Amino acid sequence: MSMHVKRKLMLLRLGTLALSAVLLSTGCAEVGETSADDDGSGQASKAAAAPEGYPQRPVELNVVYPAGGGMDVTARALAAAAEEVIGDKYRVVNREGAGGLVGHTYLAKQAKPEGYELGVIAVDFLFFDITLRDATFGKDDLAPLAYIAFEPVVQVVRADSELADMEYKQILAQAKENPGDLRVGVVPNTTFDVFTKVVSQQSGAEFTTVPFDGGKPGVTALLSGDIDITNAFYGEVQAFIDSGDLVPIAISDNTAYAALPDVPTMSDVDIDVPDKTFGAGRMLVAPAGMDRNFQEYLAQQFLEVLQSDAAVKQFEEVGAPLDPAGIEQARELYASVFEELPKVLEEAGNG
Repeated sequence: MSMHVKRKLMLLRLGTLALSAVLLSTGCAEVGETSADDDGSGQASKAAAAPEGYPQRPVELNVVYPAGGGMDVTARALAAAAEEVIGDKYRVVNREGAGGLVGHTYLAKQAKPEGYELGVIAVDFLFFDITLRDATFGKDDLAPLAYIAFEPVVQVVRADSELADMEYKQILAQAKENPGDLRVGVVPNTTFDVFTKVVSQQSGAEFTTVPFDGGKPGVTALLSGDIDITNAFYGEVQAFIDSGDLVPIAISDNTAYAALPDVPTMSDVDIDVPDKTFGAGRMLVAPAGMDRNFQEYLAQQFLEVLQSDAAVKQFEEVGAPLDPAGIEQARELYASVFEELPKVLEEAGNG
């Protein structure tokens, strides 16, 4: 399974400028199909356009987690870059609650397909809401527009904790010898939660998991001494790592994370996980009812934004990863997650 996951998800790493330029010229044909707006030569129809006069008011970029979290930081960097490149007004709206379920439900069932309510989501987290929780929507209720980047989970501890001086394998050994003593912050039924279970199963470590509504609340609890370890994204902990208050102890992927090149990966500590599975495959989405040509228009606009110098600057400033790709590859990732993660869930005992 791991090789299958690698083969499909590593397609996203091909989102270079050269490939993205090709995507702009080919429009949004479905993978393996010819778009109805394609003239047969591979050139997109000029029909991809916004309604006349769009936009007439600021465009919302909806985030389903609290302000200050990794998704929020990504959305705000995108909004700032979009205002600079496109010239329109964008505002980030945090529709938080129930660990993301409130916001996902809003985007899927209540947001109007008029281009004023878009979402910046992590497709992996969306999958868990649909699969493990009482979601009233499905994957076909949202339409991917552009891929932003994959970001792995970072596990962190307080710098004044004895854990900060231990190697990751030593921490796992301690959790095995003292079952339940170490408290780990998770967002229930998300990649944070399932990743922690996989590590526990493979290492024999037993943790007490403590639920939070997002990564940032877990960081706050860790700093307060209420838990011992928490799962987060880099943007949520960067300032505390830089200040010396927190220490990163592990990355959820098999490839070193550029911002934390010396932090052990799962392959470094002999934990077997598929590549680019435990983390956030971030993308821009629209309500599925949006006109197809309008989707193409927005996809082209935002791909230009994500490839701009303005985006590079904004994302670097907040420590958020940026590896953009166009609408076809966003759709490929979206579909792959819903095909492959059920197998990971089954292995983790959630199938």
